[in-house]
Amino acid sequence: MAAANRRNQKPSAPLALATIIRPQVRELWLLPQVAAITPTYIEMTLRGALAGAHIPQWELFNLMEDTWPRLRKNVLELKMAVRSRRAVFEAYRDEDEEESATATERMKLVSAALRQMQPDPAVDEGAFDDLVGDILDAWFKGVSVLEIDWHIAQTRALGRFVAPRAARWASPVHYAWDGDLRLGPGR
Repeated sequence: MAAANRRNQKPSAPLALATIIRPQVRELWLLPQVAAITPTYIEMTLRGALAGAHIPQWELFNLMEDTWPRLRKNVLELKMAVRSRRAVFEAYRDEDEEESATATERMKLVSAALRQMQPDPAVDEGAFDDLVGDILDAWFKGVSVLEIDWHIAQTRALGRFVAPRAARWASPVHYAWDGDLRLGPGR
């Protein structure tokens, strides 16, 4: 029966290109009422984060950003300053050596791939500048996980290549680390 059902199903995307982390319609709010967040609660949350409980730690800093205007302003100011800078890609080279033609071609490929991302904002996907902003979130919250969707891109100069199409931020409630510290879908 199971084999017959598999034959009747449409072929799915290859596992390497399939979405792994499935975002929910709305995120879960796990913190207690604001009045219950005491210094003791904060200490327990931070100790839990050191032991691997990343969700309460992330939510605590998120609450700090939401309720502390000066912190929010400083975080946004820093993120916007980095995001507004023009990305300049350089070809790899060892110290005191000239870059090779191969390294220059690879740099052009990476530059083209990142500049030509094609996100769908309707499903909360982002391009390169959004990717940078989401990565910067890790500076404040400790960790930031993004899922990258890939596609086949093409340019006249570089031909066809696999490139990132879009990036999507993943809420901490959707991932966890196993005993070997490998990242994967949460419970």
